[in-house]
Amino acid sequence: MKSRYGKFLIRSCLLLLGAGLLGAGLLLSEPGGLVEWRAMRAVVFESDDWGFAGFIPEPDAWGDLPRDELATGSFPEVYWHSTLEDSSCVATLCTMLGSFRGRDGLPPIMQANYIMSSLDWREDRGWLRHDLPEFPGSYLRPGLWAAVSRGMDLGVWRPEFHGTWHYDPQMRKSLALSSNLAREVTRRGIVLFPGSERAWELGPWRSSTELTA
Repeated sequence: MKSRYGKFLIRSCLLLLGAGLLGAGLLLSEPGGLVEWRAMRAVVFESDDWGFAGFIPEPDAWGDLPRDELATGSFPEVYWHSTLEDSSCVATLCTMLGSFRGRDGLPPIMQANYIMSSLDWREDRGWLRHDLPEFPGSYLRPGLWAAVSRGMDLGVWRPEFHGTWHYDPQMRKSLALSSNLAREVTRRGIVLFPGSERAWELGPWRSSTELTA
């Protein structure tokens, strides 16, 4: 009985010792983390919708508007809060990526897939188009493109084309002012509009000529 108990204590101590060594290794390893990046030769992260001036310009843009009455469709909750990235977000991510090196001595790369254009509606000027690096007035993010350029220079940021609008621009133009509520939402720079859930940029209702362009 004592022998079995002694073996149990020994096994328990060994397990605790092993767990302790593992924990210490995770805490003290350079660089930290669960992945040993130095064993990797190529690490690329892919992420869509960078540069998209939407879906709302600022977290409080909705205010007291009855958003459910806009009938946008069924969107994930994050769509009601998301906004364009800012320069500090990109700079922080670039700094983090640049702090690691793979087996080839190079840092991991963020392949940021960009939405290239946006629409802005003004009471006195109608619809205005903005192409990167320009943004609508409600989505101005000072220093954003400078942070992107610096990330490219550091070799950690690679912009790629993802889409022009992220929605069908003609559908937005025809529906974003279709009611007093929709008009006010659009005036505040919010991109969601009635039926916007299914207003795909490359929807099947568009002609082959349009899709090719």
